[in-house]
Amino acid sequence: MQPAHPSTHVSFPLWQFLTQPVFGSPKTILNPIRFWQHYNVQQLERCWSNDLIHLLERCWMRDLTLENSLNQYSQE
Repeated sequence: MQPAHPSTHVSFPLWQFLTQPVFGSPKTILNPIRFWQHYNVQQLERCWSNDLIHLLERCWMRDLTLENSLNQYSQE
């Protein structure tokens, strides 16, 4: 069964969250929302480091889609 609004599906990087180093690392983020924001920033920085325009456009659309999904979720 397909969801009514497939564009509202937002995937959380669960495996990256669970496998981050907990002890001895100053960059451990235990708050899932903050981790998700940090992860998205890292993804955008990786895309930005690639100098190809189509990759930058894909990152921009990903960010807009994520922002629209969060706005729709917060309005409900």
